[in-house]
Amino acid sequence: MNKKLLIVIIPLLLTVQLVASKPEGESIYKELYDKINLDNIKYHVKYLSSLDTLFVGYEGYYKAADYIESKFREYGLKVWRHEFKVVVP
Repeated sequence: MNKKLLIVIIPLLLTVQLVASKPEGESIYKELYDKINLDNIKYHVKYLSSLDTLFVGYEGYYKAADYIESKFREYGLKVWRHEFKVVVP
């Protein structure tokens, strides 16, 4: 087969494959988008921004970490905490 013909056919086949699979991908994003609740987002942002400070080592930092962990667990996610040292002024 001619090389020039292959150069034209291969990108064409890839493009057809992408176009054919697009509706399925879009439906996934639409489904996820429909599940977004702006009131929940506002609630979480309001709570996290109400904490005094999120600076490492302060009470607000630990409250925020605990809050996020509890919400992830509530949503059925597996959560792991990893401790590491950081330099704090």
